[in-house]
Amino acid sequence: MKKKNFEFCFIAAPTVRSKCYLYYMIKNNILPNQILLLDQKEQSCDVKKNDKIDFDPQISLDKLISLSKSPVIKIKNDLNSRSTIELIKKSLFKYFIFSGPPGKILTKEFFKIKKKFIHIHGGYLPKYKGSTAFYYSILDSGKIGVSSILMDEGIDTGAIIKRK
Repeated sequence: MKKKNFEFCFIAAPTVRSKCYLYYMIKNNILPNQILLLDQKEQSCDVKKNDKIDFDPQISLDKLISLSKSPVIKIKNDLNSRSTIELIKKSLFKYFIFSGPPGKILTKEFFKIKKKFIHIHGGYLPKYKGSTAFYYSILDSGKIGVSSILMDEGIDTGAIIKRK
């Protein structure tokens, strides 16, 4: 049963990160009302499930999507294509949880369409930005942080929702 207090769409590349997000959404009964899935080959992963984590990186994204019972729209073009921007612009959802492909960011056009994009960043913002934030965090303090943000046009500069 979907929780009704927060309606959102999940933008997902077929990556281990997206599978992990979706797994924990399902586990906590915070299910996307829709999934926009980039139509790409699923990322492989050599990490096996172990007794320290309950997420199995080997589970298929298709299996998780079926468990979520969320309708899927496949994005056949590039994430930043005009057709993708128009699809999101016309969407009834205000909130989008973003788990895009590694190294891909949303273009400025996304932030002109009055939608909110939530991203989980693997660094304690604003101190640790960029894709290697957790490396520098470990080297600097011996700790890893995480921040959830409302994305904006900058890289890891959006309003911070929560940090830990």
